[in-house]
Amino acid sequence: MGIRKTLIVGIVGSLLAWPALAYDVVIDTFDTATNTTDLQSFFGVPDSGLDVGLTDVLGGSRAVAVLSGAVSPLVESGVIPGGQLDYMSIGTGTATITYDGEGGGFRNALACAQAIEVDYLEADSSAQGMGTGPLVMVVALNGIEVARAIDAPSGTLVYPITEFAGVDLLNLATIVLEFDGSGSDSADLRIDTIRAVGCEASPSPSPAMSPIALGFGSLLLVGLGWLGVARRRASL
Repeated sequence: MGIRKTLIVGIVGSLLAWPALAYDVVIDTFDTATNTTDLQSFFGVPDSGLDVGLTDVLGGSRAVAVLSGAVSPLVESGVIPGGQLDYMSIGTGTATITYDGEGGGFRNALACAQAIEVDYLEADSSAQGMGTGPLVMVVALNGIEVARAIDAPSGTLVYPITEFAGVDLLNLATIVLEFDGSGSDSADLRIDTIRAVGCEASPSPSPAMSPIALGFGSLLLVGLGWLGVARRRASL
């Protein structure tokens, strides 16, 4: 292979041999809320709220519903200042956060996802099961549920997509997060972020190519021009 062809191959290789970029799809950061704050259920009487048009939520809408046990004084949940969702119970109960794209679903927005992750913090001893039983956090995709028990004051719960048996991410209609406190006398914790992870963007040399790759390509192009001039002079 001639020097000119070698340089051309080098340029193409530098442009194409670029690693795929991993990225997350944020489902909710809890930065904004109007009707999904301070929801309270007393002794089995439910409460709920719905927000739409949210720019920090995948699909734009968030619904929160709380339900205490029939003999339980209180279950409270909702978005609080600082970009978090709070859960607190006295007795047993549940809180459910539902995302449905304002009724239109998400189509293939999470088709690339490898897992759902939920960051939580400030889980008290009751939430960790040091009383009767731990608070359980359930994620459901199109109604297919995967559960994780809280076992630390803070952390990230991981729900691999492979555990949602049969879910069709190309036609995702609903994402649901449920605080299941039916086995716990009381619990307190907060959710910081819900996201889908494991997506990869196809490599693209432009416009986001690194300066190093651009510089290397420029040098190669200069080299090609120099070779052309040298060859023309040699032929005179």
